[in-house]
Amino acid sequence: MRSFLSILEKQLLHNIQNLRFALGVISCIIVCMLPTIFYSEGNSYKQSSVLNLFFTGGLEEIAANQPAFCSLAIISKFPYSPWFSMLFIAVCAFPAVSLFADEYYSGMFYFTLPGSSINLYSTAKFAAAGLTGGLVFLLGFGIYATMILLRFPNASEYPPQNLELYYPGAEELTLLLLHITTIAILCASVMMMLAVFLRDRYFLFGLPMLAVFFLDRFWIYIGIRHPEIYEENNGWWMIFDPSSYPDIHSSFQWHTGFPYTCFLLLALTELILFFMIFRKKIEGRVRNNA
Repeated sequence: MRSFLSILEKQLLHNIQNLRFALGVISCIIVCMLPTIFYSEGNSYKQSSVLNLFFTGGLEEIAANQPAFCSLAIISKFPYSPWFSMLFIAVCAFPAVSLFADEYYSGMFYFTLPGSSINLYSTAKFAAAGLTGGLVFLLGFGIYATMILLRFPNASEYPPQNLELYYPGAEELTLLLLHITTIAILCASVMMMLAVFLRDRYFLFGLPMLAVFFLDRFWIYIGIRHPEIYEENNGWWMIFDPSSYPDIHSSFQWHTGFPYTCFLLLALTELILFFMIFRKKIEGRVRNNA
């Protein structure tokens, strides 16, 4: 156990101290700033992304008497962008997975194995990738939230009754953060499993994003043809639609009839399955080159 924790700590530090971790955090901040805000200016209605509004001059005048511009409301909207699910999987996985791919396909991992068994190596790499993905999100979100608090109006500037439509509350936001952190860990784990099959980096990070995009369009098409899938207890399809994952914690029970705990158990099962495939692939490569 001590040897595993020691290897895990070294691997986690290796991932975090690399420049790619900083690039992942910066990318996460940008992805969090992609949701759209709808507002009125004069006699016309407009829409703009949080990223664009962040650098817009005269924001104080635009935000006056419009609770949608409240900093807390904007912070809680971070996953509700059509681009979030597609980009998030690559952003969280990029630091750890790209470093592992470099090591794995260059043959450098053979020099690491003598100091540990295949089980220790595989488990530490896989666990460190998941933790790194979670840290990319948490640090990125923390910086994003700080930037929004400093740039946009405080909640005290708006009547409390008007904020209820835009800000879900501290408890709901906390649950959302815990859920997205779980998704970040799951995303990094999926990508680690794919990394032992896909040598090309463009395919490795591009194919999952394309898969999310086409699955999202597929379920939209199915929903148009069969709108009954959006009714209560008919939402089992959400499990197969990654674009629904950012807010599945709040709608899973209504759509499927099962508590959110079942989703967490499913995610744990997926993690175990991905790890078994990951470990088996590494073991096979070591034996073939023995």
